[in-house]
Amino acid sequence: MKILAVRLAEVGCFSAPVALEGLSGGLNVLAGANEAGKSTILAALRLAFEQSHTQKNQRLETLRPYGGGAPLIEVDFSVRGATWRLRKRYLASKSAELRNLATGQIARGADAEQLLADLLADAGGRATFNLLWAAQKEALTSQAPDDEATTGLKRAIATEIATTVGGSEARNVRTAVRKELKPYVTAKTSQPTGEYDAAIKLRKRLISDLEIAVSRRDAALTRLDRLADLKVREAELDHPAETVARTQAASQAEAAAAQARDALQKHRVAADAVTAAENSLALARNARDRLAADIETLATLAAEIAVDQDTSREIASRLADAEAVAAEAREARDAARHALTSAERELKAALHAERRQDAQRRLAEQTALLAAIDDATQAGLALRARLDAMPVTADLLRQMRAEDDAACRLEDRLSAAAPKLTIAYAPGGAGRVTQDGAPLAEGAHVVERPITIHIEGVGTITLAPGASDDVATASAAIARHRARLSALLSEAGVVDVAAADVQFAARQALETEIGEARARLGALTPPGGIAKLKSEIETLGVHLDAAIDEDIRPRSDIEREIEDIRIALKVAEPADEAAQRAVFTEREAAARHAVMSADRLKRAGNLEDKLPPQQERDALTERHAAAVTAAERALHAAVRELAAWRDQVPDAARLSELEAAASRAAEAVRAIARQLEETRRTIASLEGELRADRNDDVEARVAELQGALALATARVTRMEEDVAALQLLDAELRNEEMRSRDQYLRPITDRLVPLIDLVFPGADVTVAENFAPASLRRTSEREAIAALSEGTQEQIAVMVRLAFGRLMADAGNAIPVILDDALVYSD
Repeated sequence: MKILAVRLAEVGCFSAPVALEGLSGGLNVLAGANEAGKSTILAALRLAFEQSHTQKNQRLETLRPYGGGAPLIEVDFSVRGATWRLRKRYLASKSAELRNLATGQIARGADAEQLLADLLADAGGRATFNLLWAAQKEALTSQAPDDEATTGLKRAIATEIATTVGGSEARNVRTAVRKELKPYVTAKTSQPTGEYDAAIKLRKRLISDLEIAVSRRDAALTRLDRLADLKVREAELDHPAETVARTQAASQAEAAAAQARDALQKHRVAADAVTAAENSLALARNARDRLAADIETLATLAAEIAVDQDTSREIASRLADAEAVAAEAREARDAARHALTSAERELKAALHAERRQDAQRRLAEQTALLAAIDDATQAGLALRARLDAMPVTADLLRQMRAEDDAACRLEDRLSAAAPKLTIAYAPGGAGRVTQDGAPLAEGAHVVERPITIHIEGVGTITLAPGASDDVATASAAIARHRARLSALLSEAGVVDVAAADVQFAARQALETEIGEARARLGALTPPGGIAKLKSEIETLGVHLDAAIDEDIRPRSDIEREIEDIRIALKVAEPADEAAQRAVFTEREAAARHAVMSADRLKRAGNLEDKLPPQQERDALTERHAAAVTAAERALHAAVRELAAWRDQVPDAARLSELEAAASRAAEAVRAIARQLEETRRTIASLEGELRADRNDDVEARVAELQGALALATARVTRMEEDVAALQLLDAELRNEEMRSRDQYLRPITDRLVPLIDLVFPGADVTVAENFAPASLRRTSEREAIAALSEGTQEQIAVMVRLAFGRLMADAGNAIPVILDDALVYSD
């Protein structure tokens, strides 16, 4: 099949009709800028062959023009020696027409779609047509054709390979085997499916049900045995004599424990009484001792207060002496600091005077530099004025030369084409040949217009160049060029191009001089520019305007004086600090002594307020002594009571033993009651479960499930044997097919390897069973296609399609290979 022409209207960016005519049967290249509509044309071509005119989908909507319309596509193509014209309109006013351009045969509507399908099938099938089409970015995603697309390839291969083990017969047998396997297992993972899967699941369910039923039967037998044991246990737990004995033992153990607890409680009360008596005795003794201590402390404080008065007078004397010394030290330090401040102020004035002198020098230098910059600037302005007075620029001179050269070239061409008249006079004949009454000189004369020549005594000769449109056009062009040249010369103020050259040379020299002047100005201008220079001059002037004291000592004298003062200050400041510390120490000692004296006075006052009057203190002391004696007698009585109960109280181990015995006896009674209750509940539950087992007849259910499981197991076993046999046969056929794959795929590799060699010299490629490229060998190593760069994958994908196309063509089913900007990722 060959595409001969494509015509579109109202398709994508083509609202107006567009046509590609005269496409050859060989290589056709559709070139144009981006967005020119190349891919739109190819998409419409593909749509015409693939989509029925009655369909409506998003792919069709994308081809509708922005302004609306119904896509119309017309394709001329040849197949099997006949030329056809396919015409389809989509979306609105849908129609399809297929016409034989030789016989006039026409099919419309559904008949046209069916006839087109038949023609494509004859040419290798619609799917094969799609296989050889590589659109933008599709090459990488469609290297492996699907089963439908390989139909035409397999037919083409079959024309070259008549019979092989891996050929049609083996594939047909393997297809039949896979068809037989399909109801049993899945194609890819060989997992059970259909009746086979259902049989396996049924067997698994029956095994689970049988396990449950057997478990229920065994549980029923176990429940019967356990029920008998529990009946015996119930009789043992409910025996009357043993129940009475257990109750009496619990009562006796509880009475012994209660008696021991009562003796322990009375012992505790006696112990608490001893503790209370001890506390009362301690309180009485504390009251007696505190009174004696307060009386003694008051006497001691009175003696210390008398001593404090003498100490206070001594501290006040030392403080007065220290303050006098500190005042003298502070006066000496302040005098030194004042002298230092005055000297530093005088030194600052001396430094200011020196900076003023330096500013005067810098002002003179900056003023001179500014004057030099002004001179250089004026010189540059003068040069620029001279340059502006020269109107001949490089562009104007170029235009003059272009117009002059064009006029000269045309004049030379006319001169070369015009007839020439050559005159050579015989001796004595000079001046006898005239033109318009004027003698003609010897030599060659160009005849550009009709002229009349007179020869004395002979006659006249008329010469006219041949009439020509070229001559008139050239003459007119010469006149235009000369007019424009004249206007340019007038604009420049020169008489000819030579004068303009001279003026332009002078302009160039002047521009060089201006550049040198600009460089000199740049060298003079300081960083920051002239504005910064003027600002500095103004600032220096302001500083120089300030008045300054002229009566200033030399800076060296002032600095020596400052050094002497600082030495004296280094002595005065530590002396001042030491004197101040001494004052602080004495003041701190006075403060501490004052606080201590105040504290003694306060404590003595508090004790006087606390104690009774002096005449009552002896009587109070006697009362405290009597209270201590009474507390001691009470303590002795409490101790005797405690000793009496200590012999009757059991020790901790005996009491714990009695409590534990009582607890064990009571717990034994409760445990037997709980066991009896739990046994009776379990008996009732077992009797209910046994009634349910009898109702469900679990023994019969076990027998029923065992029979069903035997039948299911036999069925699964038969199916497993069938599947294993078919899978073994499929594996053997596959192994045999793999052994003959190279011979089967040779028609494709024979056509693909020469194409690969054009791009990768010396390389070869292998093809998988699904006709997709599998690996590429460029060196000693073989590389998987998926591991290659996208650009290399894309190139190989295009060459694979060319190989498919060549194979189809050699088999008599030529299909176009269409590449729509397919090499997206390639260099």
